[in-house]
Amino acid sequence: MTNDQPTRENTGVSFYIAAADIADARALFELCVQKAETGERFEGNLVRASEDGGAAQVYTRLRRTRRRREVTDGQ
Repeated sequence: MTNDQPTRENTGVSFYIAAADIADARALFELCVQKAETGERFEGNLVRASEDGGAAQVYTRLRRTRRRREVTDGQ
């Protein structure tokens, strides 16, 4: 019996940041990195560091890789 499940790999991230100041930009960047590190797919999700600050969008690109064939059950 074989397992033909396709695998996914994270092929990159993009952060688009519009900040009120340098401290806001750093906070937004840190929040974006935390989201990207989860391994989930984000397609322009909006991130805010504070009510009065700027905003950022997070994109992660997951792509399917070729199928891995694993032999199971001793075959």
